[in-house]
Amino acid sequence: MDVLLSPERLLHWEWRLRQVYLALSDRVDLAGEVRFFCRCMAEDENKDIAVLEESSKLPTTHTLPYVPEQDLVEIEESVVTAEALAAQVVLTADDVLRLALRIEGSTLKRLDQMWIQHFDATFGGLLQDMAPEPEVRVRRLIDAIHTFGMDPSLREEVASLWAAH
Repeated sequence: MDVLLSPERLLHWEWRLRQVYLALSDRVDLAGEVRFFCRCMAEDENKDIAVLEESSKLPTTHTLPYVPEQDLVEIEESVVTAEALAAQVVLTADDVLRLALRIEGSTLKRLDQMWIQHFDATFGGLLQDMAPEPEVRVRRLIDAIHTFGMDPSLREEVASLWAAH
């Protein structure tokens, strides 16, 4: 069954992911560089939040988009998983990078883009200008994985994410 996509749903998840990145950036058991990476990712989530908040105020002449209910279930599960991982007592840099990889490659990011594209060219363009560049986010993730990641599978996974962009 398809359900209506709303900025409130997207905002709810973006706020939670921002909190995940902030919690990770505060962990003293992680290297300073990894914590800084998490703060940068949290700032990107702030930008996503700002775009969604602004978009909810804009008029639209289009019908609101519908998405498969399974997409929303998948997003909720991935956010819950991210929150659980961030709360673990012991985390490695690979754990953090794998989590960021899952977030950046998630259905949520695709739905955020779908929401922005829902607006006409003028408003959609302005919202795109406010949003963090997906390529910059993925490039930052690639750099972090190549710098701090120890697990070779992370490099393969991030290469797939880059190819999708």
